[in-house]
Amino acid sequence: MSMLTLGNLIDFNELELKYNKRVKLRFNTDWKSKETRVGHCFRMMYFDDERLLNNWMNSTYSEKTTRQNNNEIVMQFIEILPHRWLFVDAVNVIKKEGSRFTDTLEPKIYYDMWTTKVEPVSELDKFKGILVVDWRNKNQAWRYTNRNIIDAIPVYEILHESYKTLQLEFPGFDNISLSYNKLKRVIHHKGWQQALSSVYGVYVITDTTTGKQYVGSAYGDQGVYGRWITYLTAGFDENELENNHYPNKKLKDIVDDKGIQYIQNNFQYSLLEIFSKNESGKTKALEREIYWKNVLRTREFGYNAN
Repeated sequence: MSMLTLGNLIDFNELELKYNKRVKLRFNTDWKSKETRVGHCFRMMYFDDERLLNNWMNSTYSEKTTRQNNNEIVMQFIEILPHRWLFVDAVNVIKKEGSRFTDTLEPKIYYDMWTTKVEPVSELDKFKGILVVDWRNKNQAWRYTNRNIIDAIPVYEILHESYKTLQLEFPGFDNISLSYNKLKRVIHHKGWQQALSSVYGVYVITDTTTGKQYVGSAYGDQGVYGRWITYLTAGFDENELENNHYPNKKLKDIVDDKGIQYIQNNFQYSLLEIFSKNESGKTKALEREIYWKNVLRTREFGYNAN
């Protein structure tokens, strides 16, 4: 059985003839700024900031540099796994000198950037968000116009639903371990909210920079969902009490000393155990919270204050 390639899937000759332009593929590669080492992840932009995503995907960096030309139709890809690239947009470049934009992630550094003026290419809409190709960029190149290269790129998968939809599906209680940003992205989705609101639980928060951990339990009206929403909003729960003591002191200290940005960039949230939403479940959650604090030694070496 022959391998499916982009050239088999898409009639690029017809597309180029219709628009009287050449096709360019742009594999938008994540990077970190040299000045601050802040990461720019296209996958995160895809979920969190569509405007910033489009600006960077169609960027020319400055008015004088040329990454996209008026004679091009550009297919935009982002990397979702190593060497797995998701097709997210196709644009017709109308004017290479489009408009200025400021990067919301690092506005002091990228404050006078340029993005091209583009229009959508509706003929390829049916593949947006579902077409995944298998590709390794050649040397430092990440933009391609050579049709021999483009036509031969292997199609890895055509998803049955959009990538965004699949990523938002609740994975089951046994598979929850997410960074702050990933948890914030999915927690309000209906499946996640319903599931996490339906149970009490014991969880662990991990500082991925220091390795320190915080163990807590959730047994309020909104279950795990309610407790985690509070953490995502403030970084700690100012109202949480345990045996009339305040267990969030060290988390609050982090926010006070380093700001909520530290938590947003470094914290990971994992669900250890779940229990029924009743008095028995509450009792069990409190008992198992103590157990996990002892196992992980989070009082001695982590962020638990009691």
